[in-house]
Amino acid sequence: MGSKLQHVRLGIALALVAAGPAAAAPGYTITELKPLHGNMSYTRDVNLAGQATGVMTDESASTFAYRGFFYSPKGGVVDIGSLGGRNTFAVALNDAGLVTGWSQTASGAAHAFVFTPGVGMRDLGPSGRRSFGNDIGASGNVIGGVLPGDHAFVWSSSAGMRNVGAGNMAAFNFQGDVFGDRRGSSIVPGMWQPPYSTFVPFGPAPTSFAGAEVSGGNLFRHAAGTFLGRGSGRDAAFYWDGHSYRNLTPAGMRAASAGSLNDADNVVVNASDTRGAGLPFLFRLPSSPPVTGASLNPTGSAFSSLLEFSSIDDVGDIGGNGRVGGEIHGFVLTPSFVTQLDTVRSILHGGIPPASPFLSYVDRILGPMTTADITSCFELRELRGSLSVSRGVPFTAPQRQVSANALQAVVSRNACPEGLPAVPVTVPHVFARKGEREQVTVRVARSVTIRADVPLGARFDVVGIREKGRTPKLKRTRTKTSVTVKVTRLKPGMLRFAVVARKLLTTKGTPVITTVA
Repeated sequence: MGSKLQHVRLGIALALVAAGPAAAAPGYTITELKPLHGNMSYTRDVNLAGQATGVMTDESASTFAYRGFFYSPKGGVVDIGSLGGRNTFAVALNDAGLVTGWSQTASGAAHAFVFTPGVGMRDLGPSGRRSFGNDIGASGNVIGGVLPGDHAFVWSSSAGMRNVGAGNMAAFNFQGDVFGDRRGSSIVPGMWQPPYSTFVPFGPAPTSFAGAEVSGGNLFRHAAGTFLGRGSGRDAAFYWDGHSYRNLTPAGMRAASAGSLNDADNVVVNASDTRGAGLPFLFRLPSSPPVTGASLNPTGSAFSSLLEFSSIDDVGDIGGNGRVGGEIHGFVLTPSFVTQLDTVRSILHGGIPPASPFLSYVDRILGPMTTADITSCFELRELRGSLSVSRGVPFTAPQRQVSANALQAVVSRNACPEGLPAVPVTVPHVFARKGEREQVTVRVARSVTIRADVPLGARFDVVGIREKGRTPKLKRTRTKTSVTVKVTRLKPGMLRFAVVARKLLTTKGTPVITTVA
């Protein structure tokens, strides 16, 4: 489930720009998605499971065709089939691997579909009309458009397809809001919220443009899209922060469009230079300088150039297409472990007041990590578990769930080992009630210092320190924001202790960082 480009329709000649091994490079690896029976493939969307979907050409028969594909790290690229006709365009997938787009029926009509790996394709209808799936949400609901009439629809497995009136529904966010536009004398960007009966426009586009199309939105109800040039004017990429627009056309480019954004406010933009050549860019934040696609292409990559970025997910995977010899192939760019963590950290930073102790809580865990070893993976799992606390925390419920999903993806995709952490280790925990105890077991080789850092106004203690068969020697000190216990007379082995809440913050949710060093 991600933010997408506008839907494509039957008869449009795609400038498509097939699965191979990843090439190593600082920062990113790249996976080539080779077409099965043709010269072109284009990645339209990526998800947290490392899966992707898109379109490839099939030139194996006398009649040229476009085919939708589904890619998974274990299964490679597979053709997802059709609704009985020749062409299929896969456009979007969610984190469960469900795919939507449109496919020709036996009569040649275009119908929206849902494809389930291992099951097949479901025709969403309606009979006698054309429909196009644009995005699929976390729950499996689909949005798209119906012709004639150019009306938007919302489809669910329980209620079927529901016409929601004029407009273009382009993309879901995590909580089910829909981003798109309405068209009249101008093209007005905005969003719908469930039950999708009312369209809420964003602020008006700058008067120098004819309107704006939205390509995606995120859990903070931020959006990205394209200002449409008026007359002979050029298009420009934009970011909407809920109050105002920011032009994201990179310096020196004559035109640009925004392809996608994620919940960390990373935005991928496609621009053309003064000669008309297409160039992709990544904005790690809308306010940061853009990173060129060329700088993300790893050394040793099969791609001589990256041509377009179509999508970006919540750990920073980027889908798109590039040039391989004389052909155009899709790819998935996978960021380093550190960049994945930085992406999750940006999600957790969203909307949090600068003075909140939860900012330093997140940064203390995610900031120093560089490798996925037993200790850092333990810390990531503890951080993910702490996001289950809701009362008194500044994170919204969608923000906590999206971040937890992203952290789980980091753990799974980096083959995070399990086991007892070794010293030094940092243990994050959010306490929700007075008297709550967090039990900790670590591997030690010698004397250690246990320190629990707490927000001003809260009070905690470190208790129950024990080593099997021995009584350690303890020296305890306390300040207004910490309690420290020096533990000596230890042998190599396991050390157990507990952090207990004596007094919480008035909001109840209290973040505590415990270090053992």
